[in-house]
Amino acid sequence: MPSLQQLRYEAFAGAVERALRRSCIVRSLARGRERLIVRVENQAGGHVEFQLLEVDLDSGFLIGLAPSGSPVRLPLGNAKTIWRRRRLIARSLNVWLATLFAGGLMGAAMAVVGGWSGRDGAGVGALFGAVGGFILLIFLEDRSAFYEWVTIYDEAAA
Repeated sequence: MPSLQQLRYEAFAGAVERALRRSCIVRSLARGRERLIVRVENQAGGHVEFQLLEVDLDSGFLIGLAPSGSPVRLPLGNAKTIWRRRRLIARSLNVWLATLFAGGLMGAAMAVVGGWSGRDGAGVGALFGAVGGFILLIFLEDRSAFYEWVTIYDEAAA
């Protein structure tokens, strides 16, 4: 019979697999693996942040890549708490919608000044605002304001 700690490690590995699995929509739009950025607190209280690629339960290691690209192998038994970085979709959507509406308003204002139909100008402005919003989100992708840290493993929660 597996120990309680082994069952907790297996539950953690399952949570990592679910986090790495992409939805059908995201799979069709993006290539490659989902980036699972984690922050690990060790038994001594130190923190390390890296991209988690795999949880190897047989050897008891977390395998990943540091931000510099170098490989990371941390013993799973040394991990006290592990958090994953989760995107705040509502915040990203708000930024995109704000640029869409701002583009629409600017287009309508420019159309009125230029003597065109305000509705046509608003449509063209909204189109430019939508594209501009996507470009803005690409530039802001790694900003901490668009993410939160969610606990996926906590040794003290036993």
